[in-house]
Amino acid sequence: MKTKRQKKSPANAPYLKTHDQKEYLNQFFNTNILSYTILFAGTFFLYGWTSTFGLGLDDRYSLNLLIPISNNFKGILSVFSTAYVGLDYRPVAVLSFWLERFIFGSIDPGTSHFINTLIFAFLLTRIYRFIMVCRFYEDAQKLKLLALLTAVFFLVHPNHVSVVANIKSRDNLLSMTFGILSAIQFIKFWDNKKQWGRIFLIAAFLILGFLSKVDCYVFAIIPFLIIIMFRKVNTKNIISLSVTTFLLIIIAVVVKDKMFHNLVADNTVKYTFLDISKSPLVNNDTMINRISLALTSILYYLKFLLIPWGYYFYFGNNQIPLLPVYHPINILSLAVYISIGGCSIYFYKKNKIYLFCFLFFLFAIAYAINLFAIVAGIVMDRYNFIPSLAFCLALSVLCIDTTKLNDLTIFKNPFIIVLILFYSCFTIYRTSAWKDEMTLCNRDIPHLSKSFNALKITSGVYVEKALEKSVIKNINSTADKYIAIGESYADKAMAIYGRSPELWQTKGICDLYNGKDLKALEKFRKCKELDSNFLSGINYLGVAFRNLNMPDSANYYFQYVMNKEQFFNHSANNSIDILINNGKINEADSIIRRLKQRFPEDILLKKKIKELNWK
Repeated sequence: MKTKRQKKSPANAPYLKTHDQKEYLNQFFNTNILSYTILFAGTFFLYGWTSTFGLGLDDRYSLNLLIPISNNFKGILSVFSTAYVGLDYRPVAVLSFWLERFIFGSIDPGTSHFINTLIFAFLLTRIYRFIMVCRFYEDAQKLKLLALLTAVFFLVHPNHVSVVANIKSRDNLLSMTFGILSAIQFIKFWDNKKQWGRIFLIAAFLILGFLSKVDCYVFAIIPFLIIIMFRKVNTKNIISLSVTTFLLIIIAVVVKDKMFHNLVADNTVKYTFLDISKSPLVNNDTMINRISLALTSILYYLKFLLIPWGYYFYFGNNQIPLLPVYHPINILSLAVYISIGGCSIYFYKKNKIYLFCFLFFLFAIAYAINLFAIVAGIVMDRYNFIPSLAFCLALSVLCIDTTKLNDLTIFKNPFIIVLILFYSCFTIYRTSAWKDEMTLCNRDIPHLSKSFNALKITSGVYVEKALEKSVIKNINSTADKYIAIGESYADKAMAIYGRSPELWQTKGICDLYNGKDLKALEKFRKCKELDSNFLSGINYLGVAFRNLNMPDSANYYFQYVMNKEQFFNHSANNSIDILINNGKINEADSIIRRLKQRFPEDILLKKKIKELNWK
């Protein structure tokens, strides 16, 4: 029997249209395509312009690690025998730069920045996936919203600029990416124990994370917390989880230490990475002082998350002083964290996620609070990169709880819109500072008048730029100006702490530039007196002797450095040139033969031999 089709009333039509659009949007949202599109588009909106940036702070050092490594498959073995700052081992990060050079033929800052942006976009999708796998909510729609909102907050938060916009900080990006991949596989394995193949992935991703940077250790702990708090477990489960977590950490640490041990044993240069300028705990290392600085540090890390201002490229001593343990700032820090922890416990029955976030943050930031190990610079926003995920998750939960919204309409909420725009504006502003080294120093140095290392770094940047300008015609006046500015910052740093070989080197270079070779000689001698392994300063000592027409003394110091360096560098080049210029061809030939035996695949050495037309 046919029935008449019911006509839609005019009043009902807009509702049905809006309802259908909402249902379609939610169905699209359920496929994850929309979420991933938002995250990738947002990443390139905020950070895509970094592909126009130059080299930033410490980028040169990270990329210079590739200089002695051949650009063929043999170079991969060299990557895994390369130390990082002489004190750490991050071959996966170095390998990423090597692969970049291998594919594109050379390292271009724009390409490196683009790759960092791409890695960050992929990391955001893994954060989204991680939240989904954790199953914080039983409601699938609400869980997807939590995953997307957390990833969006992680995207826009300005705490992450120094990682994404700094080529050197690719180690942070890779560490967190591999760490979170390992955690995802661990949780999936627990939820479906029949998939035993995941065990290999869990260990492999965690080891790759450790070989990128050790801060990924927390992702061996996080699955334990997830399973204990958000899955049904018994005593046997807890014991097996504890043992598994412990074994995973031990395996990753042992693999890294075993690979690094032989490298350090063979290294002829011993580095002194920490001094009093980088941390007040040096020469004052007591448990009371560690507790005091830990309380100060952990308050800074919370401040970085809550107040998106005051991110500087270096703090150090005395920008952050060592306070008495009962100082009001330390008491405030303790009170704040006790209050946050207390509230998390109080709301545990209502929402477990707050306590999870609190524990996640504490475990993740523990390595960088100066309690278990002394941290260079005291605090840095990039140390807060992984811990900030706990903050973004807690903030997302708070937004969902207060708005009572569990679908995409939450992004129409005025508070959410303002919050995202607020963070985004600060992110764009802070990113602009990372255009290059000089832009960053000029932006931050007015706020770092007490930081010896910030002043030292700024002086070095100006002097280096001056030397670059001096080789270009018609801009010597700019070079003169930069030398004067660099020397003034060096003087300010020297007034705070006068026992830094790097600073004496900078002062000596200024003297060389101004033709004061005898004064430069004394400053470079001071470099060697302070640190006989500060090879750059000792090489400049040879340069000063060369300028004073004392070739034998110059060559003595060039060869002193050459015999300690692990690749063909300025000292070896200087030694060869000075011997040739003084007619000592046989001695130059002997040095080249020795260098070929030491560094058979060194790119710069091969280039030098070709330049000399040497066999």
